Amino acid sequence: MFITGVTGYVGFAVAKQFLSQGYQVSGLVRTQEKAEHLIKLGISPVIGDLADLALLAECTYAADGVIHTAISHNSDMEKLDVHAVDAMLDGLEGTGKTFVYTSGTLIYNDTLHNVVDEDSAVNPLPFLQWKANQEQKVLTAAERNICTVVIRPALVYGRGGGLVGATIQRTKLTQFAKYVGDGLNAWSTIDVDDLANLMHALIHLHLLGRYITLLPGNSLRPKSS
Repeated sequence: MFITGVTGYVGFAVAKQFLSQGYQVSGLVRTQEKAEHLIKLGISPVIGDLADLALLAECTYAADGVIHTAISHNSDMEKLDVHAVDAMLDGLEGTGKTFVYTSGTLIYNDTLHNVVDEDSAVNPLPFLQWKANQEQKVLTAAERNICTVVIRPALVYGRGGGLVGATIQRTKLTQFAKYVGDGLNAWSTIDVDDLANLMHALIHLHLLGRYITLLPGNSLRPKSS
């Protein structure tokens, strides 16, 4: 199994889930230091980044399945993701293997009091329009004999990480909670281990061109949390 973003919050949880099920896991990392850490955990490191297109195509072709969780939080975020996904889909073309693309429920924008699911229209803010385009490209790649799945998790929490964990830590340090407006807006959430379990299951389902939106019943309100 090849995982991008393997040292990240979601990617690492996914890697541990596959390891626990007896899979051989390889992951993309940027530094030798992180590579050595992965080796100790039984994960085969691939040193590179999302700009190494030939490397990505090679790794995806060699893997039994691919889960893309990496994102570059810089001005090249869109460009890197677009070209990296193109390279990975090229590597998987004609193989019938699974490619999971990690998106998010921000693609819906503010849903107010409306219930949304996989059939609901997306309404991304302008800076996220490229993400909607990426989703569509991944799903269309099912026509190339790739089992493509776009997964849209809600706000991920658990293991003390993610935005929820960071917000709690900041509040503890400052002894002051910050929120927008009245703080009563509701954020749907999903546990990081539940998300990892789902990604493991997707590899076996061999879905062709499917969206999966994860909006569990639990939600939090910034003011009351």
